[in-house]
Amino acid sequence: PGLSVTTSDIRVKYGGFPRLVTLANELISNASTPNILKLHAGDALTGTSYYTLFKGSADAEMMSHLCFDAFALGNHEFDHGDASLATFIDELHNKSACPGTPVLAANVVPGASSALQGKILPSTIKTFDDGEKVGIVGIDIKAKTEMGSSPSPGTTLTDEAATAQAAIDALLSTGVDKIVLLTHIGRANDMAWMAKLRGVDIIIGGDSHSLLSSPDTAQTLGAAAEALYPTELTNADGKKVCIAQAWEYGHGLGQLQVSFDASGDVTSCSGHPTFPFDSTSYEDRTNGKVPLSAADASVVTAWLEAKPEFVAAAEDNATKAALDQFKDQVEVLKTATIASVPADICYDRFPGQGRSSVCSIADTQKHGGGACQLVTEGFLHVTPSADIAIQNAGGCRTDIRQGNFTFNDAFTLLPFANSLVTFEMTGAQIHAVLED
Repeated sequence: PGLSVTTSDIRVKYGGFPRLVTLANELISNASTPNILKLHAGDALTGTSYYTLFKGSADAEMMSHLCFDAFALGNHEFDHGDASLATFIDELHNKSACPGTPVLAANVVPGASSALQGKILPSTIKTFDDGEKVGIVGIDIKAKTEMGSSPSPGTTLTDEAATAQAAIDALLSTGVDKIVLLTHIGRANDMAWMAKLRGVDIIIGGDSHSLLSSPDTAQTLGAAAEALYPTELTNADGKKVCIAQAWEYGHGLGQLQVSFDASGDVTSCSGHPTFPFDSTSYEDRTNGKVPLSAADASVVTAWLEAKPEFVAAAEDNATKAALDQFKDQVEVLKTATIASVPADICYDRFPGQGRSSVCSIADTQKHGGGACQLVTEGFLHVTPSADIAIQNAGGCRTDIRQGNFTFNDAFTLLPFANSLVTFEMTGAQIHAVLED
């Protein structure tokens, strides 16, 4: 309301580490308590051109500017094996601005010859200036990591719930009575497995890309909210446990406030995700990708900031300068054209899902999306001995848009370095795979 132009599509830049650092600093400076934890629930690695070019160096640099109190391993940390992950951990630990970030995974058991030996911890204890202690336990998803990623031979993962309980008990035995589980197992598993454990107070999760917010916030983001932030359940002791997750891709920060009684039991929890946005570069897409006038921009800023989840924030200068060193090289990659696409090719993981940004649900309702189909045809092109090709629907990520197709477009479409494997299958087995 109040805009001078008629538009139904205004694009807003939000998230990204330079802006997240600014937001984190503001939240900390305005907090009602100095007892603050900054937590990362995994999957820092793979999926972008930054990782393709720099193999974790850019990610470690960005994480050091926010300076997390703990980082839990996710399944994608293992996409290139133990040695690659060990190198990333070394880079993270050796950042002068934030040395020694605890890397947690209680249920990851490195093989005898793994490069991860001595580099990951089951848990860590944060001691605040007033003497209060909080124990943090890291848990990674077992089946998805072992079967869908690439931990090195000999490296295994143990049962998530049983291992978490053992790690909690170990912390409780030292007198720590406030326990956070930092998990990368998905929200449904957090609620079904972790919330039922003894001694757990808080669960900060990842992996399922769950947006927990009000319906209004979700609509503004063009997404769907699974629930409100946070979720409250009862643990095995019959006491309150708070469960939260901060969505995906560095879009925002989860902001959770938890109060405890003298016995270390949760008395209340509240909060919401917070999304820092750029109030200087709104774009009107309805009328041809044109910037909004200053007057209209102020209207949009006021409308967004009326919602508690949105905060206008400039990029932190030091973080932006560090990112720019990597970004310049990524930009060169983006300009290299490798194909010309005559028409938009839709992306959908299954018919009529509605993930495509260039096609309607009706376009994919009958046969699904063409982008991932084209990828599997590419598999066949380089594997002449194969009769058919099958890929996991999640291995292909975007539409293929009309116009120049660049290296960056290819990495965005196919962010994971998977290997092609050929083997004999019966018709019944192929049918079973397609129905699974």
